Formats: sequence, structure tokens, C-alpha cells
Amino acid sequence: MEGHASHLFFDGNTIFSYGMHFPIATIFGHVVFFNHSKYSVTTSCHQSLVRNEIKHKQVIPVEVLPVDRDPRHDRSFQERNVEYWLKEMKACWQQLAQHPKRRSLEQKIRAYADYIRQFIQLLGIIPTKSFAALLEAVDAKKLSVFLRREVKGRLFTTAPKALSLKQHFLRQLAAWEKGFLPVVSYSACPEELADIAYLRFNDLTNRIETSKEIQMPVALAYRCWRSIQEHIARKQYVCDIPLLSYHVSKITATHIIINCHTIPVRQVNKIAQQLGWQYPETAANT
Repeated sequence: MEGHASHLFFDGNTIFSYGMHFPIATIFGHVVFFNHSKYSVTTSCHQSLVRNEIKHKQVIPVEVLPVDRDPRHDRSFQERNVEYWLKEMKACWQQLAQHPKRRSLEQKIRAYADYIRQFIQLLGIIPTKSFAALLEAVDAKKLSVFLRREVKGRLFTTAPKALSLKQHFLRQLAAWEKGFLPVVSYSACPEELADIAYLRFNDLTNRIETSKEIQMPVALAYRCWRSIQEHIARKQYVCDIPLLSYHVSKITATHIIINCHTIPVRQVNKIAQQLGWQYPETAANT
């Protein structure tokens, strides 16, 4: 970004316009929370610049941003945005009642509902039973009743169950695999999972990434996968297949050993299926 972008700056994962008083966007894994609020003509120009730079990412427009805290733990950020989307949906329905032919209002309603569902799934939020029931089938009457009865703290459960170390790690891992987290922290990882490396495909960089922060081009990973399939076909389970600065040394029914890393076979199969890889011999036998 150049020109007007001279007054844009990052602090952590958040980009600001001129000062800390107006955050424009916060990056959260492969997702960007984008502040659509209006402030000034210059800030609107900055918002346009940022919007153009993030068009390849999943963008969720929000009313407020989580500037100082992890969005997964910022209850104010969560509630204020969901409340905003609900009230905007209600306003759209009121306008639709007066102008039933304005299909753009129906599109807005569906978009707001999608934002809420994505938001909840992304941040691992546990909605209350009444809120979950509303999201299953949103309509004007149910929403109006819900908003009349809604009080602070009614959107989400206030006391989520304490997670075990393993549950916490696996939840973090699931968020990483979906692209919501840039890295996986092994600092509080159960001992039995400490050496396990997991895989995901990053379509933005066209690379396969491991939870141990190793990246490899798809073409290189495919060649390695083909070599592994050839060894399996020949029943050669002890091997020496190069991969970057590492070597695949052993193949078992459940895991592939690469130096000190152990990758579950199901993870490899997941990537192969996702990218449409097929090995002739194995394809013919299935």
C-alpha cells in the first residue's frame, strides 16, 4: 500500500488509520475482521485500500474490533457484534414489510445470519439454547420475540465447561486446520501428542503446512506422497525418501515417520483427497 497508506500502521494483528482511535481490520488466521464503521473521508479511503488487499481472504465485517485481546476470549467484542447483526436483521425485516419487492433486503438478512454462524463457529462460542434455536431457523417473528426478551449475557453460555489439556489442544488444532489460527502452540500439549505433526493445505500460498510450522510446495509434497505409495505397493516400509531437509524413514499402517516427526496416515490421506491425488495402483485396488 502506498500514498494514503503512509498513515496506516500495524500494531500486532490490527491495522489502524492515523491513530489507535480507529482500527480498520484485525487478522485472525485466514480470517479478517473488517471494521465497516464510518469515521472520515480519509479513513474511508484507508478502508478501501485495506479491503482491496484482503479480498483473497475470508472477510467478516464487524461493528467493533478486538484490539487488545484474543477475540476468542473477548466477550464484549463477541456480544456487541452479534447484537449489532441481530438488530440489523430486524431493521431489514421491518423495511421488507414496507417494501416486499426489495430482494436486496432478503440478501442482507441472509448475510447477517451467515456472519453470526461463521462468527460463532470461528471463535468456538457456545450459544444459549434459545439463541441456538433462533439460529437454526431465523424468521422475523422469532427474532422480534428474542430481541424483546434478550438481556445481557443471554446470547452465550456464561460458564463453559473446563477443558482438559488434551481437549484444549485438540480444539486449538481443529481451529488451526480450518485456517483460523496461524500456528499451533505445543507449550501445553499432552505428552502423547507432542511428537505428532498435523497437516493442512493453505490455498492462499498453495503450500502444505504442518502444525510444527514447516511449509512445503504442493508439487514437492506430491512427489514425496507418490514415493510413499510406491514403497507401500512394494511392501517396503523402511525407506529413505527425501523431503526438504528431512527424510521419510518408516511407514506403518497408522503413521509416517519423518525424522523426529510422526504424521498420522489419516492426515496424509486427508490432504491427498482434498487435492485430488491418486496413485494408479491404489486407485485400481479400491
